[in-house]
Amino acid sequence: MGRHPVAWSPYLVEGEEWSPTLRMHRASWHDEAAAFVALTLADLPADDVPPTAVIDVGRTDDGQFAVLEVNNVWSSGLYSCDPDGVLRAVLAANDPDCDPRWRWQPAPALGA
Repeated sequence: MGRHPVAWSPYLVEGEEWSPTLRMHRASWHDEAAAFVALTLADLPADDVPPTAVIDVGRTDDGQFAVLEVNNVWSSGLYSCDPDGVLRAVLAANDPDCDPRWRWQPAPALGA
């Protein structure tokens, strides 16, 4: 997706769990988090970046951003994300031309 965030949403701000209005919370920092993710992805070698991913970030006590975890785009809650951005990300993750190691595959435990 060009190493740019296409959808984002906060799910915990100052201890307040997700609600449809959390994006407008006075302490929300989702725009800053999106910029942090874009800079982080820009520094990675092309072979180490899947076409899409969900990257959870948090802030340390001193206000620095940190990556908490990275998940496949199809295994994340959508909260209040931009639906067009989410759809583009899911489609990119299933593009037959993308590297097979990044493509969606059924879980072997499910016998598929």
